[in-house]
Amino acid sequence: MKTRISHTKVWQDGWFREQEDEVKLYFLYLLTNEYMGIAYFQEVAPSTESSETGLELEKLKEIKKKMAEDGKITCYKDYLYLSNGYKYANYSGIKNDHLKLRTLFEMSDDVLVAFKIAVLKTISEIKLDLKTSKNKDEKFGDKVLNLMARLEERLNVLGMVDGYADRGMPIEGRIQNTEIRKQNNNTNTNTNKDIVVSVNPYQAFKDTWKQAYGKYPTGGKKLVDFPIKRLVEAYSIEKVCNAIIWAETNRGKNKFIPVFNNPLELEKKWNTLVDQARKEKNGVNKRGFVI
Repeated sequence: MKTRISHTKVWQDGWFREQEDEVKLYFLYLLTNEYMGIAYFQEVAPSTESSETGLELEKLKEIKKKMAEDGKITCYKDYLYLSNGYKYANYSGIKNDHLKLRTLFEMSDDVLVAFKIAVLKTISEIKLDLKTSKNKDEKFGDKVLNLMARLEERLNVLGMVDGYADRGMPIEGRIQNTEIRKQNNNTNTNTNKDIVVSVNPYQAFKDTWKQAYGKYPTGGKKLVDFPIKRLVEAYSIEKVCNAIIWAETNRGKNKFIPVFNNPLELEKKWNTLVDQARKEKNGVNKRGFVI
């Protein structure tokens, strides 16, 4: 039997409050069942879930489909990834990071590929945590870094690192060479073409912030020095910049869109912003903020 700490704010979550009782039950089950790991992956047969929740198999299938469409979970075989699990139960620290890496390393190749976005996001979060944590056990730290290197080498063999071009969530580290696509509106041509313009991601963020708020953001001279690094790694610099503009453009129409006085507040209120954007026709689609 495991002891698990979950945040009570789930009851204030806008998405959660709008769901039917069966969906709420299953969501709470995901947060509290013994199979869910600290990296928010679980492997459990639907028959077991049905037995423990009291939900019929067909109802479970229906609930999972809805939650997947809402971006809350990703499923493959008997595996499931809880996309926003960190909001309600966050595990940090080098020992937890090691357990997360071990969870990923023990997955079969097909599972890693199926959960590519979630795997890369988890690795990015681990790297960020390792940079900011104060680890006094150098021997254990080397053990974690060694496991990280072995995992990344394996991902590279699987083609999950080099050439990764999913627009929804680019691999960590690609922020240094982010490419922003702009539409060519030249009326002298009969066809529209995508122009790929390489830009400095820090400059793009800084200019977008000034455009929205009339002044440059406070922080260091590199994007990595801003507290939005995690967002950039997860969603790309394009979507973060578009989120800022979307928020300022629509705030007058929606009083629930949060206000950001600095980049740190943007990171803290990101999920609230996404929740509000999903309710707007011109907000976001399943991949993120519309460009």
